[in-house]
Amino acid sequence: MGNEMHVDFLQPEALGDWVRIHGRIHGHPRLLRRNGPLFFDVPPQTFDWLAIRGRSDDIHDAFLRATVWSAMEVGGGLTIHGRVSTSLLANLERYQDIACRWWPKYRPVRLRADEEVSDEAAATAVAGGDTRRGSVVLAFSGGLDSAESLLAHTHGRRGRNTLAIAACLFVHGFDVPLHDAAFQGAYRRAKAITDHCSTELLAVRSNLKYLLPLWETTFSAGIAATLSLFERRFDTALLTASSAYENMHWIPSADGSTPWSDHLFSSATFRVVSDLAVTRVEKTSSLAGEGVVWRNLRVCWQGDDLSTNCGRCEKCIRQMLCMRACGMEDFSAFQTLLSPSAVLAVRLPMAVVVEEWQHCYEHALKRGLAGDDVFVAMKQVLERESTDVAGASSRGVRELAQRWRRRMRRLMSGRATRG
Repeated sequence: MGNEMHVDFLQPEALGDWVRIHGRIHGHPRLLRRNGPLFFDVPPQTFDWLAIRGRSDDIHDAFLRATVWSAMEVGGGLTIHGRVSTSLLANLERYQDIACRWWPKYRPVRLRADEEVSDEAAATAVAGGDTRRGSVVLAFSGGLDSAESLLAHTHGRRGRNTLAIAACLFVHGFDVPLHDAAFQGAYRRAKAITDHCSTELLAVRSNLKYLLPLWETTFSAGIAATLSLFERRFDTALLTASSAYENMHWIPSADGSTPWSDHLFSSATFRVVSDLAVTRVEKTSSLAGEGVVWRNLRVCWQGDDLSTNCGRCEKCIRQMLCMRACGMEDFSAFQTLLSPSAVLAVRLPMAVVVEEWQHCYEHALKRGLAGDDVFVAMKQVLERESTDVAGASSRGVRELAQRWRRRMRRLMSGRATRG
């Protein structure tokens, strides 16, 4: 059948300090790099936690989550030559209906498996794993989003939605490329934070990111797929929110992780939950006094050394501005200190980032910090970005500029409102 992608499975393979869970993708008609081996390397001590162990009762749901976006690039169909739960197939049909409306260049595909597994049979298959099954695993990179989620749930700050996080998972090959030795340093920093919360940090290696379309759109599928490998041990995955509720009107131009769609990566035996989605400056404020976090935080993805923070890129500048707006002075996690000239040198890459800067500036204004040199520079950047339509979506920038001017008028008149 034309445009039919397939996933075949290989037996798990011992690789020294790792066990490789892998399959082979074929049938993507346009991009050869979408075809080939897909692997996840996991620590040997976690093997009994895996849904895929080379046995007749394996559940191959993780590989369906991992490949659905690549199939949507071309339409047609996707067949998993293994056992997939009916509940996940149903959820991903709905997920495609949503995603292809937000990103029209993708098309829904027919989803098939050699064997569809009922909810009851899937529950029986995973029940034979670790006796501690029933706990929560958190996707963890050591950045602000994951650190705030871990601390908030550890300290019971989510009210009735607080979850008991049993372990965190850090993937080599997502934020830090597989060939980059900086992962060890990034892992040590992340582990300092998880140790502070008495939470285990697991490491996994995978080439999944290299097989997916645009990562900013598909990363939640990649994370959900990786976490769900361990569903004989965990029945819930917690995904941190990278965009605030206030910014989600920019979904088609922002990231692909939302609280309205991520839960559709769930199956009857593995629940995917989105955490609270608040602004970056709110998350920063909630971690005030957490010195271990601020000494080990890692937000940078553009610097030469991805085990640390360059202090010069937009993401680093944005985080330091949020910290300054919240009254923090410990910038030891950054290689370059915050300065007005560094702020002025930043170009904001997309509208959702402009709004994050706006939230931060408003917080500084409310705290009486607008006269500080870095916030004077920040205001100049916002005014420049909100009025310069060159090379940008003119409609989006016009809307953004109008909102910015209205919000500034309200704030300056003492009638600040949210939204």
